Amino acid sequence: MVWWIKSRSLRVAIDYIQAHLNEKLTLDAIASQLNISQYHFCELFKKSMGMPPYEYVLRQRIERAKELLQTKKEMAIVDIALECGFANQTHLNKHFRKLTGTTPKAYRNG
Repeated sequence: MVWWIKSRSLRVAIDYIQAHLNEKLTLDAIASQLNISQYHFCELFKKSMGMPPYEYVLRQRIERAKELLQTKKEMAIVDIALECGFANQTHLNKHFRKLTGTTPKAYRNG
């Protein structure tokens, strides 16, 4: 079963996550793309990716924020936070610092 999620279904889930990264993503919405339960999706995703879906989404949002911080220097950090699916700038700052060891502003200036 893990092989199955690694192939087509994993691609569908990842593509859905990437396309909806700036929105509120729910396990139900992602699992429904695969026609499986939330629980089953979480188990298969974690076995395939080595992390739970929430952590994957968070990491992808941080990666998108890093890209925008470097390429859209004129864009306000609060707008980057919203564009990446964070509730606000504080939410972005908290998770950005936790994963990168620096703040979005320092990352942009560095």
